[in-house]
Amino acid sequence: LKDGVWYSPLAVVFTAIGADVKKEKGKVTLGIYGKSATFTEGSSIAITNDGEVELSHSVYRGENSQLYIPLDAVVSCFNMKWAYSKRNNYISIEHVDEAIPMTKQP
Repeated sequence: LKDGVWYSPLAVVFTAIGADVKKEKGKVTLGIYGKSATFTEGSSIAITNDGEVELSHSVYRGENSQLYIPLDAVVSCFNMKWAYSKRNNYISIEHVDEAIPMTKQP
């Protein structure tokens, strides 16, 4: 949380879930679910395979020199959703097509 905005080092998160991640000097390109986006340090514009997307805030370099991207980017660039659980101090990020597993009741 920085200045009331939730950010994440999405390259680290996306690497953990097996997405395509390409880090270059001052920018990172992420690809998942058939979508890709390039985020540049200091910019509030993401370049996606669908065109430019305006983010709520600029990307910044944070802890461990990672690029921190506003979490609204997962919504606008990747058709994903995120939620924060204050009780557990936990952020969940998932694709909107992910269904809750439901077994049949005989």
